[in-house]
Amino acid sequence: VHGVENKTYQPLNQDNDVGQYLVLNLGCLDKNMDQMFNLVTDLMSGPQFKDVNNLSKQLRIQSSEIANSLVEDSLSYAVSYASSGLSKVRFFNEKLANSRLICSYAVEQLKTSNPKPLLDELAYQIEKAWNQIINKNLLSICVYSSEDYLDRIQARIDYMISTFRTERDRFLKEVVQQQNLEESFKKQYHKIFFALPMKINYVVESFEVPGYLHEDTPKLQVLCHLMERITLQNEIVDKNGAVSAGCAFINDGVLSMFSYRDPHTLQTYTKFELAAQHIMKGMFNDQEVKDAKISVFQRLDKPCLLYTSDLPTIYSVQISVVAVSLKKKK
Repeated sequence: VHGVENKTYQPLNQDNDVGQYLVLNLGCLDKNMDQMFNLVTDLMSGPQFKDVNNLSKQLRIQSSEIANSLVEDSLSYAVSYASSGLSKVRFFNEKLANSRLICSYAVEQLKTSNPKPLLDELAYQIEKAWNQIINKNLLSICVYSSEDYLDRIQARIDYMISTFRTERDRFLKEVVQQQNLEESFKKQYHKIFFALPMKINYVVESFEVPGYLHEDTPKLQVLCHLMERITLQNEIVDKNGAVSAGCAFINDGVLSMFSYRDPHTLQTYTKFELAAQHIMKGMFNDQEVKDAKISVFQRLDKPCLLYTSDLPTIYSVQISVVAVSLKKKK
């Protein structure tokens, strides 16, 4: 198993639609194909959510990992929070809120001498969500393989689906529309300072911009590289002593300027403003535009590997099992 992710995204050309997905990525060698399908079938048809001892252990592990990563991952938390008020997708994926939720369960567990009722309720909610996800109408399977193995893979998938029909009583039932969580999203620019026990800062400013499919997307990507090279690196890193600074275009319609391990805060925001002014006044030359385009091409024009591996060709089967948990519309 290469990873399990909870993803929220906005389908193409559907501004008022947000989809939530649970994505399970799998990959194996030729000889391990049957074993892999047996494992994923067992995993998805009968997960042991009611094992409260394991659930308690996982809460402790995850909350500990979050606490230990707060300092090193401070920039990613800052970018996530700053952009969460500008995009529905970023709002549902906001890292700080999700981390707080996990830690709150761990804290409540530590505060009581009898955590079993709390863990039983959590297990019930997880089981309820899983029953909603594993449904024929919401399940999508994507396979990457050579043609030599496609018939064999199809047979294994058919067997897996038949197992779901037998062991998951809700697999063939109609999906019940859940509460529209989009109502909790209100577009806003966040202005907040989180105090950290250190003398450095992670400063972020995010702006709403057109999404990935807009015709101006290539210009925005070049714009990010121009602001980073012309102003942000020079003013924030070279002159003000930050370790790094940059500008990032996020596909779902957000542009973020940031500094990393920065001794300043408010002064950095004036540098963000300066970067925007330099662009608006055309304070760049043709060579700088050319260099920015090359940087964009270098980032985009590279081998697209499904998994990070030095030897990607060893995988004959690479499968993404995608289950849509909710499809919400206004």
